[in-house]
Amino acid sequence: MHARVMENTEQHPTSWDVVIVGGGSAGLSAALTLSRAQRRVLVLDGAQPRNRFAGHMHGVLGHDGRSPLELLEIGRREVASYGGVVRPAAVSGLDLRGEDGLFRVHTDGGTLAARAVLVATGLVDELPAVPGLTERWGRDVNACPYCHGAEVAGRPLGVVATSAMGVHHATMLRQWSPDVTFFSHLAGDLDAETLAGFAARGVRVVTEPVAEVVVTDDAVRAVVAGGRHYPVEAIFTGSTMRPLDALLVGAGAETVEAPQGFTVVQAVMGRTSVPGLYAAGNVVNPAATVPVAIAEGFQAGVMINSELLELDVAEARALAVDRERRWEERYGESAGPQWTGHVNASLGDVAAAWEPGAALDLGAGEGGDALWLAGRGWEVTAVDISATALERGRAAAQERGVEGVTWVQGDLVAWQPQRTYDLVSAQFLQDWEAFPREQVLRRAMGAVARGGRLVLVSHASMTPRVPPADGEQGHHGPGHHAMPTLDEELTTLGLPDHGWVVETAEVRRREVVRDGETWDLGDNVVVARRLG
Repeated sequence: MHARVMENTEQHPTSWDVVIVGGGSAGLSAALTLSRAQRRVLVLDGAQPRNRFAGHMHGVLGHDGRSPLELLEIGRREVASYGGVVRPAAVSGLDLRGEDGLFRVHTDGGTLAARAVLVATGLVDELPAVPGLTERWGRDVNACPYCHGAEVAGRPLGVVATSAMGVHHATMLRQWSPDVTFFSHLAGDLDAETLAGFAARGVRVVTEPVAEVVVTDDAVRAVVAGGRHYPVEAIFTGSTMRPLDALLVGAGAETVEAPQGFTVVQAVMGRTSVPGLYAAGNVVNPAATVPVAIAEGFQAGVMINSELLELDVAEARALAVDRERRWEERYGESAGPQWTGHVNASLGDVAAAWEPGAALDLGAGEGGDALWLAGRGWEVTAVDISATALERGRAAAQERGVEGVTWVQGDLVAWQPQRTYDLVSAQFLQDWEAFPREQVLRRAMGAVARGGRLVLVSHASMTPRVPPADGEQGHHGPGHHAMPTLDEELTTLGLPDHGWVVETAEVRRREVVRDGETWDLGDNVVVARRLG
C-alpha cells in the first residue's frame, strides 16, 4: 500500500503562502519548487490522479517503467522534506482575495487562507461506450502511443478512433507494429487521401461499429465489429476529456478553445486571468504527459514565487514606514525623554569590567546605554529607527560632555553593519508588531568580532506582586504579549556548536513600580563570546 500523505507533526496554520489543489505530478512539482523557496505550502490531495489506472509510465526521464502512484509517493516525500505539507482533502469552493489579500479555500476539513492558489486538479477521461473497453483502461487500452507503444511493439494493435487524431495514431503505430487495424465508425468517414495512406502503410480499415472488446485470461484478445472478431493484443483510443476546472471557471478565469475542440482555462506560464490564481497540468493542458505536467508545475511554482516576492517587497516597505511612524509617535508623546537615561542594569553589570573597544548598540533609543559605554571609553555606533530618540541622545551627550558616539538612524530590519565590533548590545529589542527579530539578532551575531561579545537582554516576564483580578493584566505583562523564555532566546540566536561560548545565560529578577503598582520583572540575560 502506498503512503499517500506525508505531513509534519507540528501544528500547521490555517493561513499559507500557497494552497495547491491537486496532488498529482503538476501540483507536487509546484509544491517542491515553492517549499524549496522557503514558502509555506499546503497541497490538498484528492487522491484521484488521471493515470492511477496505469501500472507503469514511460517516457519520464529517470523513472521509465515506474508506477505513477510510486512517483507521486516519492514526490510527497520530497515535498515534506522541505517543509511542505500534503493533506487529504475535498475542496468545495474558492473565494477570491479579500481586503486582507488572501484567498479562502473551502474544504471538507474547514476553510483555509492563502496568498496564492494553484489549481492542478487534472481531468477525467470518458471512454466510448464499448463493452470491455473501460475495464482495460490503463492496462492494454491506452491513449498515447509515445507512452505505451514500445511495450506492445510487434503485436497486433487496434485503434478505436473517436476523432481525426485517431488517424494520426494509427499511422504512427505502424512504427511499432506491422499489424494495425483502424476502427473508424466513431471518427466518421475517411477521405480518399487518408485511405490511400493507410493502404500504402498496410493499415486495415474497419468501418462497422465496434460491438465489444474480447478479454480472456486477463488480456485483450480481439475487437468485435460487424460480427467479426479482429485479433488485437492492445488498443489505442481517444477519450472525451473533461477538465476538472470548476474552481477556475467559478472564479472567473478566462477560457480558450483547446486543440481537442473544447474550452479550457487559459494559463500562460501558469497564470490565469485572475490575479493570484494559477493552474497547471491536465486541467489546462489536456494533452500534457507526466514530464510535461512536471515542467508546468515547476514553471507555475516559479511564477507564483515571483508574484509573492513582489508582494513581500511591498509589504516590507509598508511595514518599515509603519514601524518608523509608530516609534516616532511613541517618542513624540512627551516633550522630554521617555527613559531614565541610565544604562540598563544587566548591561552595566556584565560589561563594567570589560576592556573598551568598538561597540554596536542596536535599538539605542535615547542613548542611555550608548552614553554609558562611551563614558567608559568605548567607541559606540548607536542605531535606532526614531530620529526623535536619537536627537535626544545627541542632546544628552552634549549636556554630559560625552564623546565617542556615532548616531545612526536606521530600521534594523534593513540596516546592515559595515564592520565588526568588540561588543554588540541588544537591550530589550522587542517590538510587539511585525518584526523579524530572529533575523535581526542573527545578523547582529555576524557583526561580532573574534574575541568580542554579544549581550542580549530581553523581558522574560512581568508579574505584579498582587495577583490580578479576572480580566486584568496577567503574567505576560502590559498588553498581554507573551515573553520569551531563556531557552527560546538561545534558540533564537541559534549559536553554532563551534566558535562561540556562552558565558552567561540566566534570568535576573528586579522590581519596578509602575502607576503605583510594584512589578516583579524577569530579564533574560545572554552573554555569548565569539572565540578568537
